[in-house]
Amino acid sequence: MLDDPTCSTHGWSILNSAPTNSSIAGVLTGFGFTAAVIYVGRRDQAFDDGCDDPQRIAHHQLARSVQDVQTISLFVVSFIILGLDSFVWSLVAGSRGSGMSWEALELPPELCSRVWSQAILAAGMLGLGAIAMVCNITSLFLWQQSTVRDWDSRRYLRFFLLVATAIAVLGVTLYVASDSMNYLDVVYNGHPPVWLTTTTAVITFGGLALALLIGAHSYFRKPASTDSTSGHLKVKDRMRLPTFLIALYALIGAVGVTAAARLPNWPQQPITWVILVYWALGLIYPVAVVILVARAVPPAKSVGGIRALTRVPQQQSDSGQGAIRR
Repeated sequence: MLDDPTCSTHGWSILNSAPTNSSIAGVLTGFGFTAAVIYVGRRDQAFDDGCDDPQRIAHHQLARSVQDVQTISLFVVSFIILGLDSFVWSLVAGSRGSGMSWEALELPPELCSRVWSQAILAAGMLGLGAIAMVCNITSLFLWQQSTVRDWDSRRYLRFFLLVATAIAVLGVTLYVASDSMNYLDVVYNGHPPVWLTTTTAVITFGGLALALLIGAHSYFRKPASTDSTSGHLKVKDRMRLPTFLIALYALIGAVGVTAAARLPNWPQQPITWVILVYWALGLIYPVAVVILVARAVPPAKSVGGIRALTRVPQQQSDSGQGAIRR
């Protein structure tokens, strides 16, 4: 595999697919930037006129502030990591001149190992950027559930958005796992160690199972906690840590790709610690972020708008007025 001018594995070439991956990352970056501009320029939604409870209104305002911070943060990190990822894929694509033969370029035999070390980070950046965009879109639509008057339709919308997020999470995990296996096949010339391939499978399917378990637990948890000293409801931003880790991955990816590109004597034979570093950054790091994203799933009984918050107090108020009239 190290002598293959296309650096292919199982009939698939990373060099030939890199331009397409670069274009996909660039298009997603443009979509993210456009959505961010639209979101910032939106008109703020008014409260429901039927709300009379100051504590409920304050909780709604706090939840909306958390939503704004989360949305803006995810837009920023997705724009940064996907924009940088587009450039990284272009570096991978530029590792071989178009229309030139292997002999004409006189490329060193370690080219495929070097290129795949960059590609596994680029794949991780693409996956985490996609996760950030999906979580942002589904959370924004989830917040709009208050406009749905029918309770069953609102519950279906929540469940559908949860399933869509879960599919994206599972897809990204399998995507980075597949690229990690291809990376090991290339750097070990088709004969990766059994312990390393087994560990990759355990991390992949174990991470998927853990993400599903944590996501289900988060979905069925209580919607909010109450401060016993003040009686106020708390709203937590569980996406804060994964958002920070996604932004950090952009820096880690840039450093790792630059190191692979500028190192003058890239090892021709597999060096375990070098492979483990890039393998861990390309697989373990994204899977850990996916698990934290699953932890941020909103509870099933959480409130998407002020109308749901005030439905019970309004009914109580109507019954009280009826009792007075009687």
